[in-house]
Amino acid sequence: MQSWRSRIAAGFAIGAAVVTIPLTAGTASADDPVPPLRPVAGGYDSYGECMADGAAWVPKFDDFQCAKQPSGKYMLFAR
Repeated sequence: MQSWRSRIAAGFAIGAAVVTIPLTAGTASADDPVPPLRPVAGGYDSYGECMADGAAWVPKFDDFQCAKQPSGKYMLFAR
């Protein structure tokens, strides 16, 4: 006959396995990977000008962002 201490320890081990297995049993690959941003246009003097042009591109692309380049100009990236 097992002691209460070993029964409780076994119960905790089984409980932990019941919680852990479903959390780690997912697929190894993502279902819908997000494509990377790619350069669309550049040479903007200001961030606001870049964002305004990006907003005009929204119907064509899902997402956009502006980034300052080493030259001081802004470049529009979109996906």
